Amino acid sequence: IYGDPDQGIGRAPVAKRLLAQVTAEAEQVEERFQAEALAAVALGYTRSRLARDAANMVGRLEDAAKTLDDPRAKAEALAVAAGVQAELGKKEQATTLLTEAADAAKSISGKENKAYALVAVAKGLLSVDDATTALSLLKIAEKSANEVSDPDAQKNAMERVRTTLKQAERKAKT
Repeated sequence: IYGDPDQGIGRAPVAKRLLAQVTAEAEQVEERFQAEALAAVALGYTRSRLARDAANMVGRLEDAAKTLDDPRAKAEALAVAAGVQAELGKKEQATTLLTEAADAAKSISGKENKAYALVAVAKGLLSVDDATTALSLLKIAEKSANEVSDPDAQKNAMERVRTTLKQAERKAKT
């Protein structure tokens, strides 16, 4: 249905109705994951060319992200919000959110959580073409991932960091 111009969300009225339903569902998601669910809705509005609705949803998304107590969840949610802002062409707002996200991620004491949060922020930085800062955060993430005590968790974290590190290095060269 997504790509169908007659029935899918290629038609703004249909898209708006479907996204309103999805918003109601997103608001029922567990708090830790709510920002991510709202981000998906905001992206839906953005890609459906419903800019005003997308902007409203981004505001709700940012509010949800800023109220989170868990620093990993907060960092990841702010990074997602920044990605939506970047997609809306609001690079300055995205960069501000990413600064907040980086601060939250750096404050995490658990090595595995810190690595994953820093990767999320680095991905956001790549969306605003800041490969230099992304690389800097990924070096910290790599160190944190390398210090994870559980071998399987360490392997998974290192893979995630290295994959994103390769993306950042490619982007830095362009």
